[in-house]
Amino acid sequence: MTVLIILFRPLHNLETIEGTNIHLECRLQPVGDPSMRVEWFVNGKPVKTGHRFRPAYDFDYVALDLLSVYPEDSGVYTCQARNQLGEAVTSCSVKIIGM
Repeated sequence: MTVLIILFRPLHNLETIEGTNIHLECRLQPVGDPSMRVEWFVNGKPVKTGHRFRPAYDFDYVALDLLSVYPEDSGVYTCQARNQLGEAVTSCSVKIIGM
């Protein structure tokens, strides 16, 4: 049975210095919905996952780790979850200060 997605913990704005790691995290319900799709965006474009950008999705836990950030990684990060009944979206502003 598919259930409408509920956002329990939204993302929060943050500011940090160049070279640090960032952990963005939110919580979603329902747990174990096979039709749910979770995507990350930065400034409206899909996040390119790889060495420095690592998404995680486990039950209600959704996260994105950014390793060794640069000022050009600054922007609005959005987590979007969709299923057959709708979507839940949360965003935050990330500001990286160069050294």
